[in-house]
Amino acid sequence: TPDCCPSSSPICPAVFSRAVLLILVRDCGKMRGTNDQGRGSDPSTNVGLARQEKMINRVAGVSVVVPTRNRAHLVRLSILSALRQRGIDVEVVVVDDASTDDTAHMVSLLGDRRVRLLQQASSGGVSATRNRGIEEAGGEWISFLDDDDLWSPQKLVLQLEAVRNSGRTWAY
Repeated sequence: TPDCCPSSSPICPAVFSRAVLLILVRDCGKMRGTNDQGRGSDPSTNVGLARQEKMINRVAGVSVVVPTRNRAHLVRLSILSALRQRGIDVEVVVVDDASTDDTAHMVSLLGDRRVRLLQQASSGGVSATRNRGIEEAGGEWISFLDDDDLWSPQKLVLQLEAVRNSGRTWAY
């Protein structure tokens, strides 16, 4: 179990990613293979340092990671529901897992600077796709949105309020 997970928690966000909706990034560096100094534990990768540099360059409160594959007909509405969040700055990181349909085109039609499209050359599956989104996210918090789900406009602000009131650094 990573150090950022409460020992009393039956479900750790680092392990059970399908249920995780919100993670505070600054407290979970060890989840992404970093040591206490924020440098990658593997000398060939400095994921922790690169992540910190990205956070300095972006000011989004929440990075919404949307993994997708061949869902051109659905992903647009999911992204719009993330962009329509009230009371919070969001960036949406859409990771296209080697789609063969018009997914990339549908995302580009949105024309919103808060949306970034990352395209995988070959399919790595939903876990690898989410992990890529986490690596590229620049917000203080990370939230996962499936490409076939929709959020109410106050979902994130209410969830952040509840998390902060409880003193936790993650919620599901």
